Amino acid sequence: MSEPTNSLQGQIRLRPATESDVPFIFNSWLKCYRHSNNTRGCENPVYFAQHHILLEGLCKRSNILIACNENDISQIYGYVCSEIIEDVLVIHFIYVKEMYRKFGVANILAETVGFKREAPVFYTHRTFSSEGLEKKFAMVYNPYLAYSAYELGKSGSK
Repeated sequence: MSEPTNSLQGQIRLRPATESDVPFIFNSWLKCYRHSNNTRGCENPVYFAQHHILLEGLCKRSNILIACNENDISQIYGYVCSEIIEDVLVIHFIYVKEMYRKFGVANILAETVGFKREAPVFYTHRTFSSEGLEKKFAMVYNPYLAYSAYELGKSGSK
């Protein structure tokens, strides 16, 4: 993670995601990831329907941490979705609203879930931002760690 040019530290509250956060999480994740190289050639109806199912499963089994305004928890800055698999941190997705990027929000989220710059970490959703981070840190792209969540999401969507 790069050093922030400014910081919102001291103005951020970290909290677990709640049911009321789910629409924001799904909307931002699906829209942001839609433009990744991994989804090229996939038609919109297929992408949005199928990836929504995958996210449902990931949300059931992962931890989602919200970074929000300290005084107004409904004002979300960003979130991280992560879990531990076989004693290794897996970051499925980190999202920060565009207006709050470069303020260290992603750093705070990543460090809070256990990201250490020198320790290997897996991540399952490659974006343009993560490609750059992969070169700087011990990050290993492994989308297969997310795939089992598809069946979990599918079983809950019927």
